Amino acid sequence: MEHRLQLISKGNLNIIDDAYNSNPVSSKSAIDTLSEFDGTKIIVTPGLIELGGDEEKYNFEFGEYMCDVCDYIFLVNSTISKYVLNGINSKKYNNDKIFMVNSPQEAVMQITNFGLNDKITVLLENDLPDNYNL
Repeated sequence: MEHRLQLISKGNLNIIDDAYNSNPVSSKSAIDTLSEFDGTKIIVTPGLIELGGDEEKYNFEFGEYMCDVCDYIFLVNSTISKYVLNGINSKKYNNDKIFMVNSPQEAVMQITNFGLNDKITVLLENDLPDNYNL
């Protein structure tokens, strides 16, 4: 199904498109899937939305969880990305590997400019198609 853990491969680049919608459990499962790939692992996400009063808690945990797997983190600017960033910072993640972008397309452009030669897997996680024309 489109945008639901859909794998797209192009040469040394794999894209795991899980951009439709997510929740705290499925987002961790998507990161677990990302961990199974060789090479550089990158996440692009605005964070987890529509969680009501638990939004800050779950996004903080999401930020912490991605630190153990992701080589680079791209946060798509949203009102909740600050909570994800707080979780990332709590793990003392390298700030040089965190990028704030305005769209997933901007993230992909920056990733292609990295000039990485090894295998690259990019996880597009949560609520991107409706807001960013994917």
